[in-house]
Amino acid sequence: MNRTCQNTGATPLNPHPSKSMKACSSRKTTSATALNSILVWLCLLVAATSGASAQTMVSGDISSTWSPSGNPYIITDNATVPGGKTLTIQPGAVVMIGSGLSVTASGVMR
Repeated sequence: MNRTCQNTGATPLNPHPSKSMKACSSRKTTSATALNSILVWLCLLVAATSGASAQTMVSGDISSTWSPSGNPYIITDNATVPGGKTLTIQPGAVVMIGSGLSVTASGVMR
């Protein structure tokens, strides 16, 4: 666990540096977690600015047909195509997955 503190100094809400406050936070950070967060936000930003009419967040058990109308399909956590199930990804469907995440196909993925 990392503990990060920084002196905030003079700010518009605190114009007197001598009365500055100390901002502290405790958080567990890893480069993979930070990269995943950045990737998800980047995907959301691209989707929002590209005029995309939909976006589909997916994780866990997945099986269906992914078409371009649901673009982008953003895998937010590990996902599995269960045995006996099929995930069909149609041409033109956009799938985004963060670093360190996986999609396991126990069923069929095409």
